[in-house]
Amino acid sequence: MKGLTRRPNGRKRGQAIGREYCYANHGFIERHIKPRVQGLHLREVTAQDLDRLQLQIKKETKLKAKTVNSILAAVCIPIREAFRVGRVSHNPAQKFRGLGRDDDPRGILSSAELKKLFAEPWETEAHRLAVALSHATGMRLGEILAIGLEDITLDFEEKPVLWVRKSWSTVSGHK
Repeated sequence: MKGLTRRPNGRKRGQAIGREYCYANHGFIERHIKPRVQGLHLREVTAQDLDRLQLQIKKETKLKAKTVNSILAAVCIPIREAFRVGRVSHNPAQKFRGLGRDDDPRGILSSAELKKLFAEPWETEAHRLAVALSHATGMRLGEILAIGLEDITLDFEEKPVLWVRKSWSTVSGHK
């Protein structure tokens, strides 16, 4: 399957990992984990090490809890798999807990905010149209970027229909 990486023996279980997931987790490990765990071997990792790492990342980066949890998942999931297949004798991730959510509330733009947004000059007309389409339909950027002429049709009453059948990302292209 295009855009998917198979896990060893995962094919028999119908498991696949998306490229974006692998790319994001690799970035998390390179940016946030490796610099903080130099010299620590997998067989030496404890649940306390994971807790300290989590709190250190949260404090030093000011990232949201959801992102810090994703960063630690990039470590805990491979640790669990290493334990499952017998590469390590203990699973420190078993007792690990993620941080509680601290997301800022999100909302829909008010009419006044929307008018102000569209009153400002735009870098390109394409950007303005993409934001307007997203606001009108709820489509995400990847879905908007993947729209082709074949996705615009007419229904039985000759009214226009926009089909959302694919998405686009910088890692996988069309998917």
